[in-house]
Amino acid sequence: MRGSVNALARGYEYIMGVVIFMPVTVVEWFPFVSEFQTRLLFNQAFSLGLQIQRILAGGRKQK
Repeated sequence: MRGSVNALARGYEYIMGVVIFMPVTVVEWFPFVSEFQTRLLFNQAFSLGLQIQRILAGGRKQK
């Protein structure tokens, strides 16, 4: 009896894992998701205007 309950629980976990993660996997295949995620994560940097080019170029502030 215990073995069949364990098998049923394991099957339920597999099915729920597929139901939860399959939509995420399908959406990740689209290229616009990566761009959206980058914009979402770095929204403040984009709104302030990235100044990484000046940092990488080694520009110094004028006094």
